[in-house]
Amino acid sequence: MVRVTHDQNGGVLDVGRRTRTIPNALRRALDARDGGCCFPGCGLRFTDGHHIIHWADDGPTNLSNLCLLCEYHHRLVHEGGYRVQLQARGQPTFYDARGLPVPDAPPQLRLGESAADALVQENRARGVNPDFRTGMARYRCDEDIPWHVVVSAVNVLDAANR
Repeated sequence: MVRVTHDQNGGVLDVGRRTRTIPNALRRALDARDGGCCFPGCGLRFTDGHHIIHWADDGPTNLSNLCLLCEYHHRLVHEGGYRVQLQARGQPTFYDARGLPVPDAPPQLRLGESAADALVQENRARGVNPDFRTGMARYRCDEDIPWHVVVSAVNVLDAANR
């Protein structure tokens, strides 16, 4: 007996173990839920459906066991040692090959916004006002470097060149 779940319009949302292929209605539900690749910081719209518990390992083909991944991140999960776990509210958490969670990435930039503009706005929201001196060295010139540091550096370089 095969259990099939339908949405309000009669589209298939769950085919259980019948097939690993994702029906069109289920794919539309995935697109609506995920909106693109679920990997932190990606969001690419060209994606594949990924079984979180692999179909070959008795993972069902249903919304609660699927997420969208771009080709690159899909390969990372299958061949690169990464894994994904879906949380209770349908949010995926990714773990790297060491088993550490992949941190959430900053939100995608808006059209026409540069990375520098976004960073400045984020810092200003935190009360930090970067200016032209922010990226400069903290000493005024080479003369401000303590003499013993210069001598140590010269000795190290001299030893390396021998």
